[in-house]
Amino acid sequence: MTSKTLCPLPFMHQYINVTSGVTPCCHVFNSEDWPEQKLDFTKGIYTSSHKQMRKQMLGGIWPNICSKCKLQEQNNQKSHRQMALERFGFPKTKGIKYLDIAFSNKCNLACRMCKPSDSSLLAELYEGETHLPEWVDAEWPPASEQQPDKKVTYVKKLITEGLELLKVTGGEPFACKYFMSVIEWAIEKDYAKNLEINLTTNGTKINKTLINKLLKFKKVKLLLSIDGTGTVYNYIRHHASWDKVYNNLKQLSKYSNIDLQVACLVMFHNTTNVVDLIYKCAELNISVYVDQYIKPVTTPITPYHIDENIKSILLKQVSKLEEDVEHWKDSLVKYHALSGAKSLYNIAMSKPVNEGIKTKLVDTLALQDKLYNTNYKDFLQSEQINYLEGATNNV
Repeated sequence: MTSKTLCPLPFMHQYINVTSGVTPCCHVFNSEDWPEQKLDFTKGIYTSSHKQMRKQMLGGIWPNICSKCKLQEQNNQKSHRQMALERFGFPKTKGIKYLDIAFSNKCNLACRMCKPSDSSLLAELYEGETHLPEWVDAEWPPASEQQPDKKVTYVKKLITEGLELLKVTGGEPFACKYFMSVIEWAIEKDYAKNLEINLTTNGTKINKTLINKLLKFKKVKLLLSIDGTGTVYNYIRHHASWDKVYNNLKQLSKYSNIDLQVACLVMFHNTTNVVDLIYKCAELNISVYVDQYIKPVTTPITPYHIDENIKSILLKQVSKLEEDVEHWKDSLVKYHALSGAKSLYNIAMSKPVNEGIKTKLVDTLALQDKLYNTNYKDFLQSEQINYLEGATNNV
């Protein structure tokens, strides 16, 4: 079956977010065409919304909620739809074989681009504040909407029914007692040997005991969310240490049966620091997936804060990276490095944001620095600092 809009995920995959909302996958942008918070996750992929989506795809129509993949393909980038087709093909029957779930917002970090519904520490930090980052709702969902106990029961049910792939995000999975209880249960009941687990983690809580548990599963893939190096990383990932997380990467890279990949979200803070992350991970033979499509697209911390200096730096970085990568052996490391270079080139050649967005960026950093007790001048690279000072002078 061939189609330019067909994706296997709505036929065999379910995504359940922290607050128990359901969408076809984790890469969708918000859309009024998908009643995210109105669906009962225990109904799986048999809701009317899922049925309508499958009908549209089979008819060659892009569902509105799939705009990110559509945009990626229009920009000649490999989309998540295309990667899913390569990995899973088209399923012969409908049924959940792949579950992507967040049990709770429990997290040990307070990352600057995140929100309280995805980080318990941010929920504490922003509690009672009336002035919040633009992407943070004034009233985030109550903890009761997370339903972690119900999720544990549901996940165990799917595993006993033959679930093949369990992906867990958060919060931070390794800080979540509910997820860890599922890990212990799967090992105890001898399901682990037949279950593949994909975990999105910040990589700060890795230790030998945890690694030994992971090795009991059929296959393990860790997607480590790391958005820079050095002080840039420390600034973005509040409460984390670049030195510690890089040492954890080194430790994990010694296990050939653990599949590792780093995911880097590009934002204003790290635009000119991403290339350094790509090189450092390449030394460990770890690929870096660079995502230039931060959500929401109107966020004040968008990476499209470009002046001539930042543009020049990015173009030089991209040129050198592409030249160096030509000498690397063919691998996912090389593939994603070239893809990352293309994303950074797209940012460099983009239309700069307007003065209103610049002002919002300055306000956002001032607000977070006050709450975090930090100063961006102690962490960010000089080109970002100069950009901010220029934006401040123009206000």
